[in-house]
Amino acid sequence: MAQHKLLHGLIAHVSPHEAAHGFRRGRNIVSFATPYANRPIVMRFDLADFFASVTEARVHALFRTLGYPAAVTPAMSALVTNRVPNGLFRMQAFDGKFDWTERQRLNRHLPQGAATSPALANLCAFRLDMRLAALAQSLSATYTRYADDLAFSGGERLSSRADSFGIQVAAIALEKGFSVQPHKTRVMRRGTRQRLAAGVVVNRHPNLSRKRFDTLKATLTNCVRHGPASQNRDGHRDFRASLAGQVAHASMLNRARSDSQIAVLAQHLQIQALEAQPRHVVRCQMPARRARFLGAERLQRTGGLGEQLHLRAPLHHNEAIHRRIHARSRRQQAVVEKDRGLALAHRLRDARTFVGRQHDDIAAKHDMILEEQTRFLIDRREQPRAANARP
Repeated sequence: MAQHKLLHGLIAHVSPHEAAHGFRRGRNIVSFATPYANRPIVMRFDLADFFASVTEARVHALFRTLGYPAAVTPAMSALVTNRVPNGLFRMQAFDGKFDWTERQRLNRHLPQGAATSPALANLCAFRLDMRLAALAQSLSATYTRYADDLAFSGGERLSSRADSFGIQVAAIALEKGFSVQPHKTRVMRRGTRQRLAAGVVVNRHPNLSRKRFDTLKATLTNCVRHGPASQNRDGHRDFRASLAGQVAHASMLNRARSDSQIAVLAQHLQIQALEAQPRHVVRCQMPARRARFLGAERLQRTGGLGEQLHLRAPLHHNEAIHRRIHARSRRQQAVVEKDRGLALAHRLRDARTFVGRQHDDIAAKHDMILEEQTRFLIDRREQPRAANARP
């Protein structure tokens, strides 16, 4: 509660650098990735331990810069930071896995998951963003940051200095208290897949990667066919909310591509609502053969004046939805096969045209060779005659 009051009453009113797009109102992954669409070269860097790199001293300096007195600043810094217990480093499982620098970084730092940590991390990285933006501007490049993901894009000047540029970015990050993970650095040119944070591909426009899109589509389809419990492999407490978030993320990147996912998710939510309702119990008087013909799940005989049957009939909405999904899949498969057939016919036509042109070229060369041989033989026959005709 105290962190939320501190966030909404103070920290949220201070604007971070314009290059920061994560954890900001009005900014998202689309605004972060849009400047890199259809660019000759895109470079991606990842900061190691982003929140843990923001120590209590940096938070203290930030509050002092905002004008708070020295008597209040330590309490505010202690409220938004956390410390790893020293006994954890002495445990056998963690013995030798942390060097002196990492232990100093984990003394008091911004905890990941706290309400104030994202906004404070953006404000403490202001000088980092300012230096990197100036470096990008010197090469006519673009720079944005989404949490711990740094992205650059440019033209020929950036492409010619791609190797030294990565060293400069790592040096600036080290000067500002952060560190770049070298094994996550990527230099992506136009001919390769240009992938940024959260699986966003920006070769032509910001879009979800094909692998994540197909995985989400398969998960939604299996939820409709086999139930959502069969797809909750990670044990989410609210699996439907997790699916809704993934669909919203895909729809935000590409609305046209995700319409089918939204329809499937709506059917999935309808199924969940129908399954949550109790089954209807229908009381009727009819022969047992007729009741079995209507698909009764269970017949229960009760005593009384007549033979009264309790029909417990299940709802068959799932089967109708399955039929609609299979019909849509068959239509889509027919369209795909038609497109493949047309593409194959065009490729076959092009191949035949190419072979015909090659055949014509070979025939022309053959005629040329025959003509040269004929001229050579005629010249050889005329040379003795000319020699005999001389006086």
